[in-house]
Amino acid sequence: MPENKNNTRRKNLNLSKAINNIDGIYRSIVETTQEGICITDLKAKIVYVNKRVTEMLGYPAREITGSFLFSYLDKKDRKFIGKNTERRSRGTRERRILKKDGTHLWVLEFISPLTDDNGVLRGHLRMISDIDERKNIEEKLKKAHNELELKVTRRTAELIEKNSRLEEEILERRKIEKHIIRSNVILKLLSKSASYEKFTDAIAKFIRDLTDCRCVGIRILNEEGCIPYKSYTGFSREFLKSENWLSVYTDECACIRVVGGKLRPRYVNVTTPNGSFYCNNTVEFTEGLKNEEKAEYRGACVRHGFRSVAVIPVIYKNKIFGAIHIADKKENMLPRKKIDIIEPLTALIGEGIYRFTLDARRVKAELELTTAQKKLSEAKRLSDIGALAATVAHELRNPLGVIQMAVYNISKKNNNPSLASHLANIEKKVSESSNIINNLLTYSRIRTPHFDKINIFEILNECIDSAYEKFSHYEVSVNKVFDYLKGKIIEADPYQVKEIFSNIINNAYQSLPEKKGEIEIYAPGGRNGNISIYFKDNGCGIAREDLVKVFDPFFTRKSKGTGLGLTICRELLTMHGGRINIDSEKGKWTRVNIEMPSRQNR
Repeated sequence: MPENKNNTRRKNLNLSKAINNIDGIYRSIVETTQEGICITDLKAKIVYVNKRVTEMLGYPAREITGSFLFSYLDKKDRKFIGKNTERRSRGTRERRILKKDGTHLWVLEFISPLTDDNGVLRGHLRMISDIDERKNIEEKLKKAHNELELKVTRRTAELIEKNSRLEEEILERRKIEKHIIRSNVILKLLSKSASYEKFTDAIAKFIRDLTDCRCVGIRILNEEGCIPYKSYTGFSREFLKSENWLSVYTDECACIRVVGGKLRPRYVNVTTPNGSFYCNNTVEFTEGLKNEEKAEYRGACVRHGFRSVAVIPVIYKNKIFGAIHIADKKENMLPRKKIDIIEPLTALIGEGIYRFTLDARRVKAELELTTAQKKLSEAKRLSDIGALAATVAHELRNPLGVIQMAVYNISKKNNNPSLASHLANIEKKVSESSNIINNLLTYSRIRTPHFDKINIFEILNECIDSAYEKFSHYEVSVNKVFDYLKGKIIEADPYQVKEIFSNIINNAYQSLPEKKGEIEIYAPGGRNGNISIYFKDNGCGIAREDLVKVFDPFFTRKSKGTGLGLTICRELLTMHGGRINIDSEKGKWTRVNIEMPSRQNR
């Protein structure tokens, strides 16, 4: 224990002894180290410095001794110098000291407390090492590190931005690739389709597969302003029956507004800049409309249970001429991204449809030209036949008149009963010959119609009554089902319309075997401003091979007649802008259908 106390006393020199023996201490330290030595009292007043400290500060020892330590420290380090902090200070600390020339020097300070023999703190021994070069290197390294971090941060940001742009470019390229693939599919459908109908059918199925929606229809605007479905898949017959013939002039709905390019700007949430309408909850959409706005939508899609609906315009050369109608009974089947996929394809679809339309128009024009040439040739032939018929009728009428007068005179003077029957037969044949001449003259003198407003219902009844009187000896039931025509006023030539009805009804009577049977006349209505009337009998019928000849002049299978009745009917209907068709089954029935416009385009 005495040895430990002696060691403690030797290590804990008091400050006075340290100062008295400073030269010995200094000489001892300087032999082993090149570090600066500084001794301060409890008030941080410098008591002693060695030569190395004076070299560091640039001041002589006499100026340093007696001054306070904090006067040589950087302002940031002065807070560590104080009565309370210095009493507890020990260990190492990096400081910046202020040199005489105004520059700073980084030093590493090792602080050790100095106590007296009684262990009372009297001051501090400070060993100071010059670390300025190291600190400068560290500062440079830190600066370089910060600059490197900044460069890395900037480069990372650039890479992130480039990566983001690259991802966007990749997505755009993929989008373009998918568009090209879909466009190629349409081009293949276009090249493989043999007709307008097959192409639109294929497009409807392609859109259905692309959207996963149940119903797709292709609507095309026609010359009358209607937008019928040219092709469709999934829609019910009931829906098509109510929606197929919507008109841009009289109807209001999403399809009409898209085709007309009249979507309301306030419905921005359900429209695209390209003029498409899309809705993924039709019930919610319609409930949110005001009463006056609901009038703009027919609501047929909602009534038929469609919750997701889209109408996308079909455009060719910046002109809307149709629409793609997509629908499904499930909600959220048509998000905006699906619309964005389909819209760029509509130009190609429109071009394909337009190409087929041009082909159809060309074919139609060629057919019309051929028909016109055929009609011109037929007209010339008929004109020649008409001239011949007029000549023949004129030449025959005079001798027939003489024969009829002779029969009349002989009958007046005849007292022979056996001769009376022969005279009656001659008179009958003269009458039949006269009817043939009248038909020939009628055919040769068909004139341009004189259009007037006529009551078609009354004229048809008049012709039926006239035939009933003419064939009064027939046992025939005439079933009239044409109340649709009541009050119907059309523009037509009344005399020519009577000629048409009379010829058809007379033929129906004459076709009945044994002068017994049924005749039905019915008018189911019309479309596109036309009226349609059917005449059906259960007579002998017409053989299939003869159906193509029944309108030819002078063609007949009857034992009597000229075969001009149906020819005259067709010519008169053609001049009225109408048409006539005949269906028949040999030995069972014949049905004649005539169709006439209510108004004439003059």
